[in-house]
Amino acid sequence: MRLPIQRSLHKYIENIDKVALFSIFIVLTLLLSFILSSFISVGSGFIRFTSIYADLTPLQIIVMVGIGLTSIVLISIFLSALISTIKLQETLDHVTYRKVSSVFKKYVLQMTGFLVILTVITITLGTLLMYAGIPEIIIQAVILVIWAMFIFTPQIIVLEDFGVLESMKDAVKFIEGYPKALAKYLIVGLILMFFLTLIEVGLGQFFIWAHQIVSVVLVSLVVLPFLQIYATQLYLKRYPLTGL
Repeated sequence: MRLPIQRSLHKYIENIDKVALFSIFIVLTLLLSFILSSFISVGSGFIRFTSIYADLTPLQIIVMVGIGLTSIVLISIFLSALISTIKLQETLDHVTYRKVSSVFKKYVLQMTGFLVILTVITITLGTLLMYAGIPEIIIQAVILVIWAMFIFTPQIIVLEDFGVLESMKDAVKFIEGYPKALAKYLIVGLILMFFLTLIEVGLGQFFIWAHQIVSVVLVSLVVLPFLQIYATQLYLKRYPLTGL
């Protein structure tokens, strides 16, 4: 039996045309993030959210919230479409195809709700920790742990048809039962980001804008799609017949 990483590579290559189509939503999200570049860097967005009350004007906050919500909806469409594609291929069920097609809007709404809840938790807790005088490195670690706890929630929303809160609760339960799944996801994610950083830094020595364009393309077409496919394959190992 092939390992999740092998199945993920196979699924990624098999669905490269769909991945390219769905990645448009991530490209749009990244382009929107450039509008905020004057006060939020892409690499430290969640941390900078914790100081919005201290640093941003009311107009900047309105723009940030508007772009943030738009980005969340775009990411939700991307996640729902990609995970639904894998779900259909794994079940090979025409009834499931009709069902998934009919509830796709529900998936997007639930995914949006999940990301909004997680963002609110991040901002609120980050702000409280900041005003409590907690060092930034600890705030970053806390935020990382929070996001890691719910990393498989998108998969559960689509694969299990659970509600938002039930999916978040089940995601924590899944990680408690299969901690290796989270460890494998984080390791693969770090490896991909390491190579992405090397490419961007290398190109940045010779080009002014080309390295940023390449970075956007790689994140949209390779890194995020593959990580979601990999997360889906890791989650599918939850069941006894394909034990992790």
